[in-house]
Amino acid sequence: DAQGQYTILANGTSSDPSNGFFSIGCNAGTFRVDTDPGSVPPGFLPPEAVVVSVEVPDAGDPVLTIPDTATTETEGGETRLILELRQAAGGVSGTVTLGSGGAFVFVEVEDANSRQWMGGGQTSFDGTYFVPLPPGTFDVKLSPYSLPYGTVAPAPQRVTVSDSTISGVDFALSQAGAILEGFVLLPDDTINTDAPGLDCSAIASNTNVRPVPCSVDLLIPSQNDNTPSTWLTAVFADPFTGRFALPLGDGTYEVNVFGGSLPPGMLPPAPLTVVVSGDSVTVSGEYADCSDDAAKKLIFVTGGAATLRGRVVAGTGLDAKGSGAFIEVIDPTEGHFFTGAPTNPLDGTFELTLGERSYDVRVSPFSLPPGMIAPAPARVSATGSTISVEAADGVDFTGDFLTITLQTASRSISGTVTDSSSNPMSVSIQVLDAQG
Repeated sequence: DAQGQYTILANGTSSDPSNGFFSIGCNAGTFRVDTDPGSVPPGFLPPEAVVVSVEVPDAGDPVLTIPDTATTETEGGETRLILELRQAAGGVSGTVTLGSGGAFVFVEVEDANSRQWMGGGQTSFDGTYFVPLPPGTFDVKLSPYSLPYGTVAPAPQRVTVSDSTISGVDFALSQAGAILEGFVLLPDDTINTDAPGLDCSAIASNTNVRPVPCSVDLLIPSQNDNTPSTWLTAVFADPFTGRFALPLGDGTYEVNVFGGSLPPGMLPPAPLTVVVSGDSVTVSGEYADCSDDAAKKLIFVTGGAATLRGRVVAGTGLDAKGSGAFIEVIDPTEGHFFTGAPTNPLDGTFELTLGERSYDVRVSPFSLPPGMIAPAPARVSATGSTISVEAADGVDFTGDFLTITLQTASRSISGTVTDSSSNPMSVSIQVLDAQG
């Protein structure tokens, strides 16, 4: 959105495959109701989103307002939305090659503005593909997980699609000119992390370091402060040695240890900046060279100093009961996932380790009990071992303990998803914050 904030998913459900019916709970507010593009069947386009509002008066029933421009039906005195999937006439097509032949990879398409996943498709054995799309501007890219090892993903390409045009986008894979090799480690106090003091060939037997299994991500750096870096690919560090190897082509990259993949209690360092030209690799940031091979880099993770303890409850006062849910720790500006933890299903308690910075802590909407609504994310700051939380509705921070209170949905939005011939369609329905 215009503020650079991530979109808040308020609730979600799936339409019934036998009749297309859905019903989804929501509280007072204004919401955008649409389908998850990733759930739409091949060859169809998502319907137009509908913005609805829910008012909860002090007396009487909640009021759901649906705009006159939306298609509706009345069933049993209840107004239902009709979300109609459309046959795709336009889209993007092309060929992916490796050398003189076609490449068998997966093509992905994202909305150029919201970065929402809009569709994708596997290439044929000759490298050709087609992805149906609605009118709009999109970024087309290759799924890094589908690339042959040792090849480099080309940069995403931006295209504009109209109602009936098919835009051509070709990709040519290339072999990596360089490999960034290193180790992700958790050292003890005897290790000087500012100097190359570790023999990388003997790391597996070094009792002063702990190899860390985690995801090492490769990104294209953002060109300004308003957009996040573009994720390209990732490899997983070996659980026994911490070793990773990233194939790289010419360019400038960020290499980032993904915090969400780290074991509990560990925090990632700042991303490295890597510049590749031919077989030359230049690295800057927080790392150390191996004492026996300067081409290999040591990346050190740390243990968090602050512990956030809390509880998720449903109800208030004496009626409050602990609730099973999943707690997510999110970057407040870019929406990146840092870490998370499930609550204890018996009493709703949770515990998270945090490093020094600010976070948004929220209940994952996919983990909400039926009929419940989560409050807005809690803004949490960690300084050393101290935790502070900004006051907000549905959030209480008393005695260094965070309580997140779930609310009962005051109104439901229901409707039917069909194709243009009124056949029921099964897709995933989303309710998004319309202000975001």
